[in-house]
Amino acid sequence: MSYIKKDSNPTTRNLIQINAREIYLKTGNNWLNTHRKFNICTVLAVFATIILLSACKPATDDLGSLQPDLSLCLFEQEVCTKTVPGMSVSLMTSPTEMPSEEMVTYHLEFSTPVTRVRGKLEGRDMFMGSIPILFSRKEGNHFDSEAQFGACISGYMVWRLTVNFETQSGPQQVYFDFLADSDQHQ
Repeated sequence: MSYIKKDSNPTTRNLIQINAREIYLKTGNNWLNTHRKFNICTVLAVFATIILLSACKPATDDLGSLQPDLSLCLFEQEVCTKTVPGMSVSLMTSPTEMPSEEMVTYHLEFSTPVTRVRGKLEGRDMFMGSIPILFSRKEGNHFDSEAQFGACISGYMVWRLTVNFETQSGPQQVYFDFLADSDQHQ
């Protein structure tokens, strides 16, 4: 595939031809090869590498200081509680430091009776896939599940556990955001 551009000045009659490997410039009746050779695969590989390396980025003002995200659950310090209309939902984890690529137990407690509790784990700020979470009732309004999630190469990855459930008033949804490997960010 090539692209040819005619010069807008009719007295110079210059043409530029660009194809997949070289750039040619025609001045008058002569074609000049600029010897600017490049490989399309190399260019695409460089762009793909840049995108992959920039995918996991911490929220920073400058390269040295992380800004605290107050919306994150801090399981090491407290139970994470969210409210939805007419009720509260609490989440506890074991282990509390949320290690990547290790099994984590999720304990949910609802303030009112619920049914059909199900969830999914996803990256909050970047797509890392969707991991279905199957909760089972332990007793009363307590539900448990186990799952693991992947690691991010940057070392700063926020995950979101979305929990869907039904109450007497209809379907509800709540989400919990947490930092993976949180023991490394304190």
